[in-house]
Amino acid sequence: EINLLLVDDKGNFAKLLSNGLEKIDTELNIHTTTTVETALNKLNTTPIDCVLADHKMETLTGMHLLRIIREIHGELPFILYTSHGDEALASKAISAGATEYVTKNVGAEHYKYLTTLIHSAVEQHYKIQSRRQELAQLTEARGNTGGFEVDTTNDLVIITRGATDILNPHNDEILALSEFYTLFNKENTTTIKETINTVLEKEE
Repeated sequence: EINLLLVDDKGNFAKLLSNGLEKIDTELNIHTTTTVETALNKLNTTPIDCVLADHKMETLTGMHLLRIIREIHGELPFILYTSHGDEALASKAISAGATEYVTKNVGAEHYKYLTTLIHSAVEQHYKIQSRRQELAQLTEARGNTGGFEVDTTNDLVIITRGATDILNPHNDEILALSEFYTLFNKENTTTIKETINTVLEKEE
């Protein structure tokens, strides 16, 4: 079962969407709120696996909610849901840490598409969380000097807490591979890239 938090100030649309998603996927347990404030309260009281939030709301926007969630709840899967496709907003959302950006629609095919995105985002999230814990246990056994693992499928780097203390002033534990390289000076970046590429080529 996946606990989905649906945030949309248009109650009728939220009800339509919720009913449509639940008909397609019985594993979804949908909690609906109409404001950013009530969404944050729900996150503090209920174990949520994924957030699906409208962007344009009467008070704070979906982007505001995304930024607050990233500050408080880390890498919780977040899908920004908007009435109009906007490449600039999509780029801004992904840069701010949105898992996906989706234009609103209705109908069985769209609901099926959304449920696929939700499942994929949640599965990837917990896979990374599990691997991070394994890495932490391995590095702690060696004095907690820190470590990282490259996810070649998604071009991500999973960093243990020991490594974030040394490398990353923002304490992010998941970074895009390109962003990970920026943590080093130019000379060390070249060496790190060559080392990672050599290991990947050998599939070690």
